[in-house]
Amino acid sequence: MSDRTSGVTSYRGTMSTSMSVSGRQFDDPALNTKLLTASKDVRQVGQETVGGVRTTHYEGTYSMTDALAKLSGDQRAQAQKSFGEAGFDKLNFDVWVDGRQLPRRVTVATPSGAKAAMKVTIDYTAFNVPVSVTVPPKSQVTDGADMLGGGGQNTPG
Repeated sequence: MSDRTSGVTSYRGTMSTSMSVSGRQFDDPALNTKLLTASKDVRQVGQETVGGVRTTHYEGTYSMTDALAKLSGDQRAQAQKSFGEAGFDKLNFDVWVDGRQLPRRVTVATPSGAKAAMKVTIDYTAFNVPVSVTVPPKSQVTDGADMLGGGGQNTPG
């Protein structure tokens, strides 16, 4: 698994949760990859196609203590706040990596039996290609943290 995530152009994700946690930790591909590198039990599951791209599927777990140690001071402080409030101590993950060692899909979930249930899946659909973004009207924008009870702003970034 590689730490190569700069240049992400497009991704889409879904979050299913029964507790309040800031989704911001899951929308940063570089941070996600750093967290995954804390795993001590990652194993190859097999070959699969994700979004039309051939990938290698890996799965594993990581402890939040080990994962947080991989982050810079600012990243660690923000992640500790979000994950600490949620009471996570261990997370399961699956990651699908393409032939260029880029993540194509990442799923992170709480283990069964955890105090709170959370599952996040992000599909990375393009890397290093030009994009054109039209900001939607304010009435169509919300902060993911608001949807989860995290108290963000209802304004575009």
